[in-house]
Amino acid sequence: MDWNLRLSTSTSPIRMVSLMLILLGLYYFSVRGERKKEIVWTLVAATSTSLFGFRLEPLVLLMALVIDLYLSGEDLRNISILCLLIPLPIVLIGYSVISHSPQEWNIGVLGLPIYRSAHTLWVFSESIGVSWPYGSTMGKAIFSMPRAREVVSEVVFGQEGISLTSTIFGPPMLDFGVPGLFSFFAILGILSSVAKSRSKLDRYPYSVFLSFLAVGVETGIEGSMLTILVTLSYVSWRVRDEEV
Repeated sequence: MDWNLRLSTSTSPIRMVSLMLILLGLYYFSVRGERKKEIVWTLVAATSTSLFGFRLEPLVLLMALVIDLYLSGEDLRNISILCLLIPLPIVLIGYSVISHSPQEWNIGVLGLPIYRSAHTLWVFSESIGVSWPYGSTMGKAIFSMPRAREVVSEVVFGQEGISLTSTIFGPPMLDFGVPGLFSFFAILGILSSVAKSRSKLDRYPYSVFLSFLAVGVETGIEGSMLTILVTLSYVSWRVRDEEV
């Protein structure tokens, strides 16, 4: 893997568009009930994105698959087997990063996720001092696609061109402070309710929504995720309206 290529694509619109197209393709298989194709292509996409050193895409893809199969009433034994595959991209990501990064890492492949989690919590703690109590970036940490995470690095540490995660609390706190946190999670609650009510008609958008929430605990929820969810929801509405 070319490390410079990874860095250039990590904050490129191509990354968001690619994930959106992958999810739309998997949604097509889910709607048509083509389980085998959905499973196979999810595994292919998750493995491919893992080799780039990205963690959001493979984890979202695998978790969305597991949730979708669970909601569809799939045999729990099959779902359990797929759950065992979720740690695989974490290992591939760790190997890819440690093997190709110009930095010298003194931790093992499995230690990298632990380090990243601790680092993310530290970034959030530092961002509180910058954003307390009413925020400082006025929407840039959430909506500056595709470089929302770079805003965190620039504002909190004064470093440009570096993508940093700051937990699910970081972006709304940095943008709008304490009031932003309450408003952000109130909106997430409303969206969760709407997505849940629609899940009886269309499972996959709800599965992706829950996957983004789970991964967002570490990465944060930002504009590219919201764009993908809006697009997927729009396609879902159109498909169901045409069926009616």
